[in-house]
Amino acid sequence: MRSIARNLATLVLATVTAAVAAAQSFNIDCNNVFAKPTNAYGAAAAQPGYWTNVDGFGLLAPQPLFDTAGAATSVTMDATTGFNFAFDNALTSGNDAALLDDLQDINGATTWTIAGLSAGNYKVFAYAWAPDNVSYVTGVNVVGGANGTQNCGGAAWSGAHVAGVTYVADQVNAVPSGGSITIQFTTVTGFGSANGIQIVKLPNGPAPTPYCTSGTSTNGCQPLISATNNPSLSLAAPCAITIQGVEGQKNGIVFYGLTPNFAGSSWCGSGTSLLCVKSPTQRTSNQNSGGTAGLCDGQISLNWDTYQLTHPGALGNPWFVGATAHVQGWYRDPPACKTTQLTQAITLTYLP
Repeated sequence: MRSIARNLATLVLATVTAAVAAAQSFNIDCNNVFAKPTNAYGAAAAQPGYWTNVDGFGLLAPQPLFDTAGAATSVTMDATTGFNFAFDNALTSGNDAALLDDLQDINGATTWTIAGLSAGNYKVFAYAWAPDNVSYVTGVNVVGGANGTQNCGGAAWSGAHVAGVTYVADQVNAVPSGGSITIQFTTVTGFGSANGIQIVKLPNGPAPTPYCTSGTSTNGCQPLISATNNPSLSLAAPCAITIQGVEGQKNGIVFYGLTPNFAGSSWCGSGTSLLCVKSPTQRTSNQNSGGTAGLCDGQISLNWDTYQLTHPGALGNPWFVGATAHVQGWYRDPPACKTTQLTQAITLTYLP
């Protein structure tokens, strides 16, 4: 069984006087038996910078954090019940050992709360690997993320961070000014571990912007288009496009161009659809809208990131920061002129 080492000393940090930073990202290492990683260490988030060391003994007062630039902030980290624990794993070394070989032994469950954040969207990387027994598994839930509870652990160190083994990742959107992110660690097998976390503030930029107007289909459908995020060169935030309200059981595609036609031009003389993207355009794969024939419950979608990665010769590649793509949907509507309809469009702007 794991031997629980208790460290009752409170971690001493500098007095915090700085206001919440405009762009906050944090690297946090728990327990200090094997020191903390150096500023050059980016870990799984590929985010080098200053690492704040925090105490893993639960029920302490909230501990202030330094951002990746090493600047003091008013952001704090607080953990519920747990104990400091360390074990020198023979396979880890250097910065990897500094992050993974000392930790908070949760012995059941613990909750980490990062409070006082600036407004925005954040990617969270949570490390939950047991250096003393690699068969141990910890459940990790980034509250408000899309992935729910994810298991972490169960395998030996391979020489590199592996999702689901040394860490899990999730994203929390629309954190308000002064808001918080909560990460729940729960023991699944053996003893649970919480080695540290990385909080990555996603780039600010214009929101994906719909424009133009959908045509009205034979059954009165007027689809709406949306995107989860603007695309990012670093894939910092997923970009997935969804066109809802399409006629059910119709074939359709997503297509895009590099030049918008904001006012739109008539698709055909007697129809209501508008072409909102100028030539040249790029078609993506044909798909079925699903839903129910005759109803407006169909959907056309595209994982933008996956499509661009798997089609490096597609229009627009290679993308650059500030580049825009203008995306629209097309689907079958046999009674309509040209037997088709066009949806409204959306502008995507590439971020770092």
